[in-house]
Amino acid sequence: MINKLIIILTICSTVIASEGKWFTSKNTSFGIGDEKFGLDFFSISRTIYEQGNDEIFVGFGTSIFISTQAGIGWKRTFDTEKKFKPFLSASMFDRGANKMSVTNGDATREDNCISFAGGGTIKLFDRKEGKRDVYFNIGAILVNDFRNSTQVYPILNIEFKN
Repeated sequence: MINKLIIILTICSTVIASEGKWFTSKNTSFGIGDEKFGLDFFSISRTIYEQGNDEIFVGFGTSIFISTQAGIGWKRTFDTEKKFKPFLSASMFDRGANKMSVTNGDATREDNCISFAGGGTIKLFDRKEGKRDVYFNIGAILVNDFRNSTQVYPILNIEFKN
């Protein structure tokens, strides 16, 4: 817990000292996994700080009966001349998971996780100012929960961002 607090304070102090925009966008995504927290069918996040192609976000995601995640992270989208734009993402989050096979005792497991994702995004619809743009994301995410081995999940989702 102390390590998380130190990391969050370091990120916040670095961000405060730089020039950028605060609370710039809201994102909602649906699909198989997402680049922020891994095994989600639905996620909501808020960009709390943005400078250039880098953003720091906080968010919440759920895969209904399997797990629920909430955390903070960083995402960078690279500029290219093409419609397909690569991205990298890293996040720290807490995951509450349902242990469906448990018949006695506590059926909920909580993990502290870190994740690293890579892939690409394609803007499907470029809406007017104040409206949500629609993106298609594809890639893979590596999640480590410090208990089991590292897991790799696919990313295949539609993201609404304004």
